[in-house]
Amino acid sequence: MSMIAVAGVAALLAQSSGQDMLAKHVATLSSAKSLTVTYTVQQIPAAPEDYKLVFNKPNMLRIESPSGIIQTDGKTIWEYIKSSNEYTELPGDMKTMMGYVNKPEVYAWAAFFMPDQFKGVTNASAGKKMTMKGASVTEVNFTISSMKNQTGTLYFDPVLGAARGASMKAARGGDSVETLLKAKDIQISDKDADTGLFTFSAPAGAKKVEVSAGDLAKWYHDLDEGLKVAKATNRMVFLDFGAVW
Repeated sequence: MSMIAVAGVAALLAQSSGQDMLAKHVATLSSAKSLTVTYTVQQIPAAPEDYKLVFNKPNMLRIESPSGIIQTDGKTIWEYIKSSNEYTELPGDMKTMMGYVNKPEVYAWAAFFMPDQFKGVTNASAGKKMTMKGASVTEVNFTISSMKNQTGTLYFDPVLGAARGASMKAARGGDSVETLLKAKDIQISDKDADTGLFTFSAPAGAKKVEVSAGDLAKWYHDLDEGLKVAKATNRMVFLDFGAVW
């Protein structure tokens, strides 16, 4: 066999190994009943920040971050903003919450609710081995074909059968932006989590911001009013402006 053929076989084996680890990660999370992860999120080069997520099938979720809490019991979505000590309460289920689940800050464990998370992944390959929080992990590097100029790495723990972290890299405006997730503790269980975690309990002095579904769908002609609703619901703002000339 020629050296070129040997190199080709080695590359295929590496790719297969990477795909196998992604498949195992998805299978482990998809078959679990609940998932609890305390971890850090680092928008490099900024300092890491503490996060915690609790997922429970079929439709309960809680994500705690430095900015606040978002959670659902499957019927209602609550979002608490720490800086203003305000919260919103709107009807909604996991379908509405999927946008949060697939964010870079949660991406490493999104497969719990998204079994097809890596359907659009290409070039999955096993990388170097390392230690993460005392556990031996292997890099699984991949390209996300549905997201332009974005690559990812899962840090797969073969004993756990799932990732202990992830790195998401994206090219924006000529710069590379990297989000690094590292689990401090991860619990994957075939039993329910404490369902009380998914019913919102307002912090002391927190003010409820009354926002209806209609408020989210309409156009605002008062910028200050629109910004207030966007801030209360942690949503981006789209501005449409022009001039008569």
